[in-house]
Amino acid sequence: MRPELVTYAAHDGLELSGWLYRPPGASGAAPYVLSFHGGPEGQERPRFRSLYQALLARGIGVFAPNVRGSAGFGKRFVNLDNGALRYDGIRDIEASVRYLVGAGIGDPGRLGIMGGSYGGYMTMAGLAWYPELFAAGANLFGVVNFETFFAQTEPWMAAISTLEYGDPETQAELLRDLSPIHKVDRVKAPTIVLHGANDTNVPVVEAEQVVDSLRRRGVPVEYVLFPDEGHGFRKTANRITSQVAIVEWFERYLGPGGPAGSARFRALDPLEAVEPPLDLLQVAPQLGVGAVELQRPLPDLLGAPQRAVREQRQAETLGELDDLELEPGLVRRDFERL
Repeated sequence: MRPELVTYAAHDGLELSGWLYRPPGASGAAPYVLSFHGGPEGQERPRFRSLYQALLARGIGVFAPNVRGSAGFGKRFVNLDNGALRYDGIRDIEASVRYLVGAGIGDPGRLGIMGGSYGGYMTMAGLAWYPELFAAGANLFGVVNFETFFAQTEPWMAAISTLEYGDPETQAELLRDLSPIHKVDRVKAPTIVLHGANDTNVPVVEAEQVVDSLRRRGVPVEYVLFPDEGHGFRKTANRITSQVAIVEWFERYLGPGGPAGSARFRALDPLEAVEPPLDLLQVAPQLGVGAVELQRPLPDLLGAPQRAVREQRQAETLGELDDLELEPGLVRRDFERL
């Protein structure tokens, strides 16, 4: 299914845009998942994404916004979520929901939220700041606690993240208030958390804090931990496993009369992961990630080494961590079989 570009207003009148994937045959308000990209300076683009197509095949639409802080909309726009301005970025989550519901597109009782890396942060922020808006969530390797993030991430990541989020030495209170983990007691929606055990950008402690907190409060949670992955899921079997788990999660909680889930933990051994279907193995040699054109000039205040790592980070956000480039029919058939 091809998406359509829509625009809408944020709380302060700022124009936002997003890519709307309508489920086939939908008439009236339908279940939707809001998908937030990483970065934060990533950009959602109209390209084939197997996870989106799998959700659509199950009758669940996808809305993928480019909220403030996204690349490709000018220097001012990409910096509108820096530091304390991140509160406005979080409010863009609410504005995105209000658009879907107000336009009669999304069913207000069957909305989900998902994202990876910074998109995972936005997922947990949405679930914590606006618990009444979402029926389910999927947090993929997202930051939830800036204190533990800055303490355990790679030094280069901490250096560039200070520009984005705030300085842990001088803005500790701001970072604490912006951390979803300190509002996780508000989360009501069933949440699936997926992470790689070897992630050094967003260490696995970020996932563990969410899972532990939700378990203690009896909120349905599923934890999918890949012991052989880092930041993002690159192995074909793991990508299939993660996407099947996410689709099943949203189908369970956004579909009509879905059964209540229960807290459970899944530590996946690489040898016990879902074996790729034969069709997928046949096309595996054709898989690859195309070149990414970065659309945002990097600030002059960064030195050359930091510019280089930031370019790498943007490229990963916009390209390498995206989903498999497969035929829609193949992906749909494999999801139906698994």
